[in-house]
Amino acid sequence: LLFGMGRLREAVKVAERARQRAPDDAMVNTVWGFLQLARNRVNEAREAFQVAIAQDSTLGLPQLGLGLVLFRHNQTDKAIEAMRKATLLEPKVSLYNSYLGKAFYEDKQNQPAQKYLEAAKQLDPRDPTPWYYDAIRLQSVNQPVAAVENLQKSIDLNDDRGVYRSRLLLDEDLAARSATLGRVYNEVGFTELGLQEGWQSVNRDPS
Repeated sequence: LLFGMGRLREAVKVAERARQRAPDDAMVNTVWGFLQLARNRVNEAREAFQVAIAQDSTLGLPQLGLGLVLFRHNQTDKAIEAMRKATLLEPKVSLYNSYLGKAFYEDKQNQPAQKYLEAAKQLDPRDPTPWYYDAIRLQSVNQPVAAVENLQKSIDLNDDRGVYRSRLLLDEDLAARSATLGRVYNEVGFTELGLQEGWQSVNRDPS
């Protein structure tokens, strides 16, 4: 929860204590891996995820984490393989499908990207993540109207993350989505709307 609220330093301290008490707990090592990834300590993150997978091979989350690490190392095929394992191990988790869809998009594989992003939407209709990633995908395949619709849906759903994320981080999420929406509006010729969304983005998150 501390990590989700952006309180990284506190989260690391709590996780360090948890590792001392339960070094053989796969979820503890998985959380540690994500904390290291957030601190750009990629090698430490990779080691933590690999330890977690060895401790419990049925968990999808450390496979997702390993996939993110492999992407950082430009090992795209292995990254997709790890993320696919996450979806196979826990097929009902929307987040795994969202990231796998995004991974396929990054690898310029449009059809599987669409497949997994649509699956993510169905699995958790209140999660803005797959709508946001799908908007980016749709923009890249010259479907700007559908991209705008998906981005707007993502913005509308943004506050559903409030259980897990602080208001500051919610505003950052919304700012990112609004900035993307502004770019899409500009591409389809709605310049005034694009400027409005851009200003809203700056007002929400001036950084």
